[in-house]
Amino acid sequence: MDVKRKIINLHNYIADMSRYHIQNWIERTSEFDGTKKFVLMFHHVEESPTKEFDEYTITVLGFMDLVDTLISLDYEFCNVDDFIIGNGAKILLTFDDVYDEVYIKVFPFLRKKGIPFVVFQTYDFLNKEGFLSTGMIKEMLHYDKFFLGTHTLSHCNLHESKNYREEIIAPIEKFYNIFGRKPDMFAYPYGALITIDSRIIKCTKENYKYAFSTCRTYYRSVMGEKKYLIPRVNINESNYKFFLNCISK
Repeated sequence: MDVKRKIINLHNYIADMSRYHIQNWIERTSEFDGTKKFVLMFHHVEESPTKEFDEYTITVLGFMDLVDTLISLDYEFCNVDDFIIGNGAKILLTFDDVYDEVYIKVFPFLRKKGIPFVVFQTYDFLNKEGFLSTGMIKEMLHYDKFFLGTHTLSHCNLHESKNYREEIIAPIEKFYNIFGRKPDMFAYPYGALITIDSRIIKCTKENYKYAFSTCRTYYRSVMGEKKYLIPRVNINESNYKFFLNCISK
């Protein structure tokens, strides 16, 4: 390996470790500090959790208990615009990838309660077994509190992708051609600061209104960004009661 390549690799390593430690510092210094605005992130919502997906799985009963408890705590469930500009105790629900359980289990429950939610659909996962189908999304679009966002073409690590611009931009037109709407929200796959860099944020700013990370804290500025590194709390069966206990104090 030549000296130039070693210098580049060292620079990249230092930059990545800096972002890693910055995220850890942000999360340690701001977690559940009394602020009442949270974006919650979900993946699987199943009848019973599986060991393989424990970190990203919540049961249907657990999800319903979470929502009902938040209602009892006087949290307001918002769309993205109202969440960003509003004050007070607010919750935004988001779902990544997106699995067909969202249509089968979550959608009827949230529609009955009139609660808004966002799905960040990975284009290559659309119509695959176990994921949302075109028909499912078209039906949910009739619900005025359902919002469709994008999650790249292939769910790649954008920081390592040579085609990061296509991964970010191409789903907008593809979803418009299918659903007649251009998504204006984006979620970074994996979403930690170590998988995001200034090129990716710049591209996202040029093409979306909002972008969501997985920096685990309340809604606040992350590295100076309040609209393109929006933090989210990953919720699963193991931590949702802890989360509720923390925010109810």
